[in-house]
Formats: sequence, structure tokens, C-alpha cells
Amino acid sequence: MKQIRRYMCVDEIPDKTERVLDLNVLPRIRELLISSTSHIQYEACWILTNIAAGNSGHTSAVVNSDFIPPLIALLTSETDQVRVQAAWALGNIAGDCKEYTQLLLDHGIIQPLLAIPYRICYDRKKDIQARHVVCWVIANLCRWDNKDWKQVEPCFEVIQETVLRFDDQDVLSEAIWAMSRIFHAKNSGCEQLIQVDLIRKLVHGINSPRLSVQTPVLRCMTNISGDLDPSHTQVLIDAGILESIKKILSVAYNHQPAVIAEVLHCLSNITAGTTSQKQAVHTVGLFRHVHDLLGSRDMKVRKEACHVLRNAVDRDATPEHFRDVVGSEGEIFLPLTTLLADSQGDLSSQLHVIETLNIIFSRGNEPEIRALYPNFEAAVTGQNVYVTAMTEMSPQNFANIFKVYEALFLSPDDDLAPLMVQCVVAEREVQKQNGVEEKRVVDAVVGHFKPGLSGADFVKAEKLRRAVARDLGFMMDQYLHVQRKKVVDDLIAMDLISGGLERLVVAVRGREAQE
Repeated sequence: MKQIRRYMCVDEIPDKTERVLDLNVLPRIRELLISSTSHIQYEACWILTNIAAGNSGHTSAVVNSDFIPPLIALLTSETDQVRVQAAWALGNIAGDCKEYTQLLLDHGIIQPLLAIPYRICYDRKKDIQARHVVCWVIANLCRWDNKDWKQVEPCFEVIQETVLRFDDQDVLSEAIWAMSRIFHAKNSGCEQLIQVDLIRKLVHGINSPRLSVQTPVLRCMTNISGDLDPSHTQVLIDAGILESIKKILSVAYNHQPAVIAEVLHCLSNITAGTTSQKQAVHTVGLFRHVHDLLGSRDMKVRKEACHVLRNAVDRDATPEHFRDVVGSEGEIFLPLTTLLADSQGDLSSQLHVIETLNIIFSRGNEPEIRALYPNFEAAVTGQNVYVTAMTEMSPQNFANIFKVYEALFLSPDDDLAPLMVQCVVAEREVQKQNGVEEKRVVDAVVGHFKPGLSGADFVKAEKLRRAVARDLGFMMDQYLHVQRKKVVDDLIAMDLISGGLERLVVAVRGREAQE
């Protein structure tokens, strides 16, 4: 057994698991696991741990050989190292797929697993090691959706205790990953984890120098703030999350883009909250840092920054919040339209930018908000004040919009119009549940012209393209209306119009009428 275990631990042998399985030793290992000494049981558990750590086929070999019951039985072994090693093997099984997770839950893994840390006395090192493995197994058990969370809820107390009592970074990492998955599932039992002292400990971890802790903490904060219950977000704010976020964003260049993007994702959830929660973000002074990140080199960071600002001006934002986001001189417009132009091919991101601009345009004509911008008076009575402001501040705003608008309507993909028709037909037939063959044929044709897309994907992308173009067309019409009614001194703006913009609008309107 020891020789097999040592062989399995040699990294330089790439196909070692297949070689061991080819020996057909699993039945014998199972016999020894059930009725041998603790030393041999430990070696057997270690071998199974390594096999189950492989691909899904390797894990299936362990499960199909009926190792789950004896491994769970060993969680109550009299030997510390056997209990921990058996848990480790079961954790690898849980991490493979949701079916195996449910199998473990149905075999009663929870109670003996949770007892492991409490059976180790007077040995801090062993206690930390055992708790690390147990929290890691719990995190894997929480990985998959569609489980019966009532079976998992007994784990919540152990997770809570671990986060509050332990400072070991590896242990904390696993416990917080488990929490993030619990909050992601949004099951009713997670309410017991929304406690001020626990959340305060998590918020403190946002500024951890170790990514292994910071990453799950941020994911946890994002999942909590993404809950529909504003009281959960308020607990985060009361625990000081906004100050911690400001500390990160004020030195964003010191952090990886993935960290900044996750911070902004969390902040966008907060700015989607109540008026008082928007006010808290305003009071801490975070919008200035978000503005700066619209110009980041990382596209994901820019997109998340846009989401923050979109949510901040939507719905019940006060005029003061609005001005804080838009800027006293409309500073938000140029980075937003630049992001729009830079998002070529990413229709979803373009739609988010357009939604943000449309919200600003819509709310910007509210009397209380408009009064904050006396210099942004529309050249035409009733014309949108912010379309005019965008024109006056920088013609580059509409150059950016035109760049996207032109690409959408003068795309070579227009040659695929007949394919679009077939996709719509196929989509309707499939909805009637009698056009599966039609769908298969269309998917094959789409796959030829657009590798990786199905007919339904193509229809969805085309609908999104038209939605983006429709909203951009509305902005262009407003822009042209303003320009016709005032003297255009700016050469760039004049070039934009004389370069065929009006002809393009006419052509597009004609094409839409034909469709």
C-alpha cells in the first residue's frame, strides 16, 4: 500500500492514475479500507485521495467501486490522521459534480464530518489542519446548485465559528469560499450568517495582502450585496465595506485587474440599493475613483465601472447623487462614449453603456436635476439637454457613437440576412416542439458561417444588435436635430455631418421600413 501511495505522489509520471487503475487494485483496497489496521487505512485513504483528485473518469472509478460508505465510516475513526485523510478523499469526490455531492449528502456525510475538529484535543497544529480540510470539504459540498440546502445548513455554525476564531490564512480561505457559495445560492438558511461581528471580520479581509483570502472575501461581499434584501447590504455598509473599497480603489494600480473588477461588481450591487445606500457611497466619495476606472486599460474593469454608475443614477438617486456621477461639467460623457466605441463586437457591453446614457438623458430633463446645470441649456426648446451638452463639450462623443452605429449597419453580416430569416423560422418551429430537425439543419449552417454559434444564439445576437442600433439611432437623430438648429463652428462636428451621417440615417430608416 505504501509503495502504491508513494508512486501516486510522483508528479513526473503523467499517467500514474491510469496505471494504478489498470492493476485492478480497487477491490482489494476497499477490503483493506474496511477491515485493516489504522495505518493501512490511512495509506488506502491517501491513494483514494490521489485517484479522486484526477479527472472525472478517475473520480467515477472510486465512486463506482462503492468507496463512499466506507470512507464516510472512517470519518469516525479513532485515529486523527485517518479521519482527516478520509475527509480529504471525500472532498475530492464532492468537487467533481453535483450528482456525487448529493450522493455524499444522502449517505450522511455531514454529521461525522462536522465532528472531526472537535475530536482533536490540545494540539493546535492538528486542529488547524483538520479544520482546514473540513472547511474545504464543506466548500466543495456547497459548490453545486439544486441541492437540498437543509442537509447542508448544519455546516453553517462550523463555518461561522471558523471565520470568527481562526486567523490561519489557509483555514480562513476555505471557510470564506464556503460562505461565498452559500450566499450565492441565496437559500433561506444563510440568514444566520448575516451577523455584524462575522461580516465585520469578512470586511476586514478585503484588504488582506493574500489573494487566497481577498478573492473569496470579495466574492462573498458581492453575493451578499447582490441579494434582493437591502438589509443585508446595509449590514455590509455598517461593517465598513465602503471605506475598505475606497482604500482599494484609491490605489487601484497596486491591485490586479480581477480584484478591481470584483470590487466594482460589489459596489454596483450597493449602488443598486436604496437612496440612503446611494447616499453612503456619495458620502464616502467613491464616484471619483469609479470615474477614473472608466479609463482603465482593462476592459472588464471599465465595464464594471459603467455598471456602478448606471445603477447610481437610476431610479431613486437624488439630484446630488446624479451630479456626483455625471460630474459638474458632464465629465462622464467622454469616457462612456469611448467605452462604447472600444466595445466593438461586445453587444452586451454596448447595451449597458447605452442604457447608462439613456438613463442620464431621461433623468437629466427632470427640473430638479436640470437646475443643477444652468450652463447646459438646449439650443432647441424641448430638446434633450444632455444630448446638447455632449455636443458642446466634445464632438468626439458623437464620433464615438457614429463609429459603433456605422459598424452595426454597414457590417458584412448583413449578407447573412437570409440566414437570419431561417433562424427565426427554426426558433418558432422549435417553440412549437415539432421542429427539431429544422433546428439541427440551421445550427449546422450557422456553425459554418459563425463558428461556435447555434441558430438560437444567432437570433439572440441579431436582436441585441438591432436593439443597440435602435437606441444609437435615436441619439444620432437627436444630435442631428440639434445641429440643424444651431450654427456649427466645430470642424470635427461639421466633418461628421458632411461625411455622410445624414445619408446613413436616411438609408437605415429606409432599410428598416422595408423590413
